[in-house]
Amino acid sequence: MPRPIQLKIALINKDILNVTVQAGIGGMQTWTSKIKDFSIFNGSTVEVGGLTYRLSGGYLFQVSHKLQVGPELGYMGYAQNTYKLQLVDTSYNFTTYNGHTIDLLAKAVYYFNSRFAVFGKLGFAFVNQTTKILVDPRISKTRSATLPKASIGFGYNFTPQIGISTSYDTIFGGASASQVDPFGNSDDLTKVANVSALMVGLNVSF
Repeated sequence: MPRPIQLKIALINKDILNVTVQAGIGGMQTWTSKIKDFSIFNGSTVEVGGLTYRLSGGYLFQVSHKLQVGPELGYMGYAQNTYKLQLVDTSYNFTTYNGHTIDLLAKAVYYFNSRFAVFGKLGFAFVNQTTKILVDPRISKTRSATLPKASIGFGYNFTPQIGISTSYDTIFGGASASQVDPFGNSDDLTKVANVSALMVGLNVSF
């Protein structure tokens, strides 16, 4: 009798250039105390976090049959944080935070089989954050900082060239916003905040 045909998909076994587009939810972890807790701001609202995206590219070197490591360069943007004061007949934003980051990370990918993999990233992010406060004392200040960043996630490959991934990213910034008096000094109010995001992505390898 003829032997049955066996189909096998080999593990990735070469150096690759990788490009990833991600989107999800997250943003700056600025102070989150409910403004309505302050009697003078009854009826006010807080909008923290929202749509987050990241574009990245990197090169992975084959270390072993299941392990790849290499550098990755990325850009991440995220939603504006808005603190809105509600008056009797109108409302206006009295504090806003805007920001974006550029990061350089070392990435390691471990393949369980030809489809499933887990990965981790560690490195630094250059964070740019602009704070505008429209009530006294009025402040408009842009601050930058180079901060540590970490990411963990898993991926699934449809083919050796195309796959999807899910990751959780964290940039370790200043003191937790909830620990900072929103009516404190300008250094507290404009401190470069933590940034975190949960995202899904499309990966293309060459």
